[in-house]
This record gives sequence, structure tokens and C-alpha cells, in this order.
Amino acid sequence: VRGVHPTLMSGGGSGRRSFIRVGDRVRKLLPLERQRLQGFPDDFRFPVPKLFNKQTGNSVYVPLVRHLLREAVEQ
Repeated sequence: VRGVHPTLMSGGGSGRRSFIRVGDRVRKLLPLERQRLQGFPDDFRFPVPKLFNKQTGNSVYVPLVRHLLREAVEQ
């Protein structure tokens, strides 16, 4: 499905979750792509860069959290 990606794995994962198909090629996701898939802005810096894959894989989709918090505050 175009525009959809499987769950990111916290350790970088294996199989299709760490890779993306571009045309007839398959390649590993770039760090910025992992960050964008979770809704983080491009200029966001994770507190422990060494654990980047773990932090992005354990993250919740940022725009969803933002939406839920706005809804909760309005209630």
C-alpha cells in the first residue's frame, strides 16, 4: 500500500521492516526516513544518538499523540 509502512523495529529489525522498496530496488531505511515515519520534525535530535533505532522503534507516532492530547484538553 502506497504511503504506509510496517511497524519499525526498535533494534532496527530485520526483514521488510528495516527496508523500503523503491521501484524495483530494495534498500535500508535512512535514519531521517525512520524519524519522519514516526512524525518527528527533521530538526529533532534524539537524546542518545547511539540508540537512535531503539528510540524511533519504541516511539509512538507523534502527530497521533498531539491529536489525542488536544482532544483530551478540550474535554
